[in-house]
Amino acid sequence: MLSPIQICHRISIPNVFNVNHISLATSKEIWLSNRKRVIKSNQSGKVLNEVRIDDIWGSASHTVDYSGVILVIRGDKVIRCPPNQDEKNLLASEWTILSIFSSILNGDLLLGIYILIEKGSRTKLARYTRDGRLISEIEYFEGKRLYVSPMYLSENINGDVCTSDIDTCLVKAVDRQGTLQFSYDGLPSHAEFFPTGICNDSLGHVIVCNRHDSNPSVHLLDMNGRFLSVILSQADGIHDPWGLCVDDDGKLYVGQNDSNEIMVFKYLKDTSDQIS
Repeated sequence: MLSPIQICHRISIPNVFNVNHISLATSKEIWLSNRKRVIKSNQSGKVLNEVRIDDIWGSASHTVDYSGVILVIRGDKVIRCPPNQDEKNLLASEWTILSIFSSILNGDLLLGIYILIEKGSRTKLARYTRDGRLISEIEYFEGKRLYVSPMYLSENINGDVCTSDIDTCLVKAVDRQGTLQFSYDGLPSHAEFFPTGICNDSLGHVIVCNRHDSNPSVHLLDMNGRFLSVILSQADGIHDPWGLCVDDDGKLYVGQNDSNEIMVFKYLKDTSDQIS
C-alpha cells in the first residue's frame, strides 16, 4: 500500500449533486448514478450518455453488463438500455430489487432482493444468467438470516459475493454455495460503521465506504475480511462516501453524497505487479 495515499485527479460531473454509485471505471470512461440518472462520462467529466432511474434509497441501482450495456433497476424489473436503441425488460422478479451487479468472471447477474411479509420482510441474494434466467437464491446460512438491506454488491476474484448491508451495518461475503466466509462490522476503535459502496481489486482486497458522520472513511480488507487499513479519511477530503470503484489501472474512484465530484486515488505501490 502507498502511505500516504496519492490523489491523482478530480472529476466534476455537471448537473449532478451526489454520486451514490460507481459501477465501472476504465482509463477512459466512468459509469455512475445518483437517484435520478445513470450517467456515462469520460475522464474529463463530459457526459456521454444518460439513462433515467428512480432510486429512492441511493443504492447500486445500475450495473454495466458483459457487453458494456447499462442495466438499471426499476422496481421489480431489470431493464437493459443499449445506446440509441429501445429499452428492453431483461428480467422481472416477484420481489423488489434493491441492488444489482454484473459478474466480471462469467457475466452472471447478482441481485439483492426483498419482499414485505406480514411480520416484516424477507431478503435474498439472487443469481441470474446474463440473459435473465434464475440460477440460485441465498437467504439463510446455518438457519440464520443473512441479509436485511444489501444495498451494494461486489464480486471478488475468488467468486465470493460481498455485500454492504445498511440496516445491520455489516459487510458480508458468501461463496457461490451460500456459505458465509466473513462478516465485518468496522474497527473496535471506530465504533460507528455504516457501510455503503463496496468493490474489489485484482489482488482480492475488499474495499468499502463507511459513511457514518463520526468517522467517514474507506476501509481496506483482505480477501478473508481481515482489516488492513483505513486508506481514506476526513484528512483526505472524505466526508460522506457512497460510490466506490477500482478501474483497470488499479486506481480507486470515490463518489460522495452532496457532491458532483469524483476523487481518484492511487493506493497500491505498483499495480503492474499485482497477482491473484
